[in-house]
Amino acid sequence: MGNQRNVDNASSRSSAHRIWRLGSTGIELQSGRNVRTYKLPAHFHEDYQFMLVDTGAREINFGRDRRVFGNEYLTVVNPGETHSTGCLGEQGSTFKTMRLPVATWSNGTNDGLTGEPLFPFEVENRYVLRLFRRLHELVESAGNTLQSEELLAEFAEALLNSCRLKRRNSMPKGVERRLNLVRGYIEDNYAKTLSLDELASLAGLSKYHLLRCFSDAVGMPPHAFQMRVRLNRAKAMLSAGMPIKRVANATGFSDPSHFGRHFVRVVGFTPRSYQSAVDIRNEETH
Repeated sequence: MGNQRNVDNASSRSSAHRIWRLGSTGIELQSGRNVRTYKLPAHFHEDYQFMLVDTGAREINFGRDRRVFGNEYLTVVNPGETHSTGCLGEQGSTFKTMRLPVATWSNGTNDGLTGEPLFPFEVENRYVLRLFRRLHELVESAGNTLQSEELLAEFAEALLNSCRLKRRNSMPKGVERRLNLVRGYIEDNYAKTLSLDELASLAGLSKYHLLRCFSDAVGMPPHAFQMRVRLNRAKAMLSAGMPIKRVANATGFSDPSHFGRHFVRVVGFTPRSYQSAVDIRNEETH
């Protein structure tokens, strides 16, 4: 897996929020204790996010679909699913999260479906929950070990075998093709200044029709999608050790301060704290 460093984002001794990134593996862990103020606006991940709440509650919103959950099950957010999230209650929530890359399931699925598996939001299988807890605790304490790699493989297989996989919502082929064209164009030109007229011309749609279709399909308008792509690319650059000022410039932000404000709002950590979490040295920052 790789070396690790953790960052404690605690504001007091009674609460703490830490993040780990395991080298170049793409695996990210968070651990929160009595966290009350953590709240992120609509965003998406390019990987899978798993969360297990120990005490308290969390909420997650997929558009108008609001879910509140506690410690009954493991929750899953699939790649590309737009969502917002936050902690609930006066005492906050205590939780563990883990982000795993799509390549974790590169050998396919248990029912012959091709492409990345889409897991249900709620996983109630007790064995899968125990494996997730053991995996998180082992990686948190030991980092890169043969045992943790074996446990990750066991968890990935058990999750597949315990779930009835979802399928992506379909849309008219013509509209899907046009929206994919726009999404790809934004992803390829995320650091540039783009206009709605430019994107509408590319899709062959009126800008009002494009805005409505894109927002319905992606869960956010094109400008917000571009911002999330910028921040996802910025996370990869920070993980690779690129200086923050260069990251801000490379991802289209006017200055590091502008970049930092957006990064904290969507990621929940400052760029410097996030970068510290992927530093190869085994030190701890408070």
